[in-house]
Amino acid sequence: MGIERKTLAKTYAASYILKDDALWVAEELYSIMEESIQYDPVDLQEITKQFLVDIIQIMNGLDKEYTEKITALYLELAIELTSKKK
Repeated sequence: MGIERKTLAKTYAASYILKDDALWVAEELYSIMEESIQYDPVDLQEITKQFLVDIIQIMNGLDKEYTEKITALYLELAIELTSKKK
């Protein structure tokens, strides 16, 4: 499964780089993790988390500045949405 996940992560990373919309990508990544948390057992949530880490690492190797913008927006989104749920 590791090789398949890495290959898929490269595909996602490339499509996110080409999208060139940091907010959209941050929202998409957040949505992927949120859905996993909502519907998957803990072991699959961990796989999803690692998949997102793989995507970010690949993107960081391609365009560090854009990736940093995405991760900052992701963090803002997570904080904002988490505080609204409380």
